Amino acid sequence: MNPAVAQLLPTVMQLLEEAGKTDTGKKVIEKGRKIIEVSLPFIKNASEVTVEFLSTDVGKEIFGDVKGIKLSKKLDILERGLSLPSSYDNNQNTSIKQRISDGFDITKGQNEILFLSNSINYFIDSHKFRVGIDRNISHALQYDVIAVSKYLEKRSDIRFPGYLLHQLQSLSSTISELNVFYASVCRDGYVPDFNEDELLAEMSETVGVEGVSNVNIGYYPCGMILDARRRLIQSTSTQSKQSSGGLFSVSNVKKAFDREAEVEISNGVHDALIILKDELIFNEKLEKEIVKKLKVLPDNKLMIESF
Repeated sequence: MNPAVAQLLPTVMQLLEEAGKTDTGKKVIEKGRKIIEVSLPFIKNASEVTVEFLSTDVGKEIFGDVKGIKLSKKLDILERGLSLPSSYDNNQNTSIKQRISDGFDITKGQNEILFLSNSINYFIDSHKFRVGIDRNISHALQYDVIAVSKYLEKRSDIRFPGYLLHQLQSLSSTISELNVFYASVCRDGYVPDFNEDELLAEMSETVGVEGVSNVNIGYYPCGMILDARRRLIQSTSTQSKQSSGGLFSVSNVKKAFDREAEVEISNGVHDALIILKDELIFNEKLEKEIVKKLKVLPDNKLMIESF
């Protein structure tokens, strides 16, 4: 090392150390953090909210009068810039959860199945250059999911192809990741934990003297909700002689679910179809909650800080 450089090195190191104690130094140190701006769009478009990632080395002074919150946990989908295609690709690496038997005959009802598979691909391709979900495309996909569900109700002999199951599960997981982020925004940065026992308790709660079901349970992964619904409804068969009392009482279950919901989860429709449709519906609900939140904030904006 050059003697002159060696002589200056301690001084340089001291200056760098001091810089870390200043506001400017903190900006450098905190460069890894993410700042996300959530706001109402200036021009009405397919989504009701606009989400934008700001420079990673901005200081908090940029917030000004805009409300800021910090997420309580790291979310993987933020590492991928809230990109649905990127998250979908990542979720496709997971294995299919449901076992698929060997020796199938040629797939029947293949036109309906193919339409849904193409619809999923179209949904992903259409979100390559946007953050958030295009509501029109979401509704189109829901339409195709419902069409296949109704077809399966009448044709119990149709084999559900493994590739479509994989597509459905991957996309459901992707939408769920986005929904967790939206739910965290609604809860001022608190990233919720999901426990099925707590969910069961919430779904069985009633309010008022007439015992009206407390249906506003907030967001849970829709696969967990479906399992909880099934557990509660199945409990009626083992406790049919009980008229009231207990977590799984017949009265509480009947108040928690209408007849249509009971039929839906017992008529042979594949769980993966129900879960994807419910995740898409929940996303729209959460987006509307964020809109209500933004409307009462200065400049209709919210700054979110993530790890």
